[in-house]
Formats: sequence, C-alpha cells, structure tokens
Amino acid sequence: MRTIDAMKKLARNDGRFTHVYTKKELSELFNETGSKLNGTLKSLIKEDILNRAYHNVYVYYFSQYWGLGTMDLIGKKIRPNDSFYESLESSASAWSLISQIPTVVTYMTTGKSKWYKTAYGNIDFVHYNKTDEEPRTIDRSSMGRVPLADKLQTYRDLQKTKRSLDLLREQYDKDHGCRDGNIQYYPCEDDDTWDFLDNLEEDIL
Repeated sequence: MRTIDAMKKLARNDGRFTHVYTKKELSELFNETGSKLNGTLKSLIKEDILNRAYHNVYVYYFSQYWGLGTMDLIGKKIRPNDSFYESLESSASAWSLISQIPTVVTYMTTGKSKWYKTAYGNIDFVHYNKTDEEPRTIDRSSMGRVPLADKLQTYRDLQKTKRSLDLLREQYDKDHGCRDGNIQYYPCEDDDTWDFLDNLEEDIL
C-alpha cells in the first residue's frame, strides 16, 4: 500500500481508543497480509508515521489522542486477556502517598508478573490473587484508561507486596512534621518497633 493511502486510513481511524494497534489490527485496517503488510509497516516506521512500541504493537505517531492513556493501551495490547488496574508506585505518586515520580507504569494484574520495556517507557505487571473482594478502583474508561486504584487500595497493594514501604514512611513523617528539612530524618515515634502503617491506613480512611 502506498504510504499516503495508509496515512489516510490511519487518520480516518484515529481515536482515543484506536491509536495503538497490534499487527493483526493493522492487517485488517490496510487489508494486507504477509510481505505486503510487512512492506507497508516498514515504510510507515521509516517515515515516522508508526512507532513500534513493543514487538507487534504499534502507535500512530500523528494521533490527536496521544497522552497518558497511550501506555494503558499499550499494556492492553501486550496483555489482551488479562484484567489489570494501575496501582503501586504509579498510583501512590498520583495520590501523593510518595513524593517520587516513578519512571515505570505499575499495574496489578490477575495474570503473571512480568516487566516489559517498551519504546514509550517501562511497564511492570505485578500478579495478585483474585478474591471475592473487588479492588477499590476509579473507572477511567471514558478517557481510554485502565482503572486507577483509589488511595486506600494503593496503600493496601503496597503493603501486600511489601514495595516502597520506606517511601511511604518518608512521606508520612514529612506530612506529620517529623522531618527536618531535606537532611535530618526523625521518626514520628521513639519506639522503633512502632508500625506506622496502621496509622497511615487510619489517615486514609
């Protein structure tokens, strides 16, 4: 397919949910298979019209909808059969439970744990066992995004996986006036065995 014709198809199909594609989806969009499809994709990548995000996952470079939801869509294309939501360090930063801005998008998933390095950043899928109690999440489907763990669910996920508890403690002490500037650090309690996590959960509740 001529590059200009492929560009027109991509532009017409551009949308909040349709700017990240699998190779199979592009095959259907262009009505091509095999060497013809590979040739079209090679040309589109060379002209910076498509970017290969991860193996057979592609992003339309000129999409009007590129943004935070793009990583979620990439995650969905990589793990199409898994249920997952954004949590852990990603949502902890969003809820100001930690002050650090993570360089990885972190998801809790019913699928297997695995780290993916994509052209748009790293994705960390962390497995959780599905129980009768549904995770507490905020629906963002209208924005083309996966659910976001609420503040309490974020805390519980971090506690359950024992991830970044030191960062939680650091921010907790800072919020409660137990941190002296950026140098000296004072725990809020003299007792080293005191578990601040219970107090943090009470604060969230």
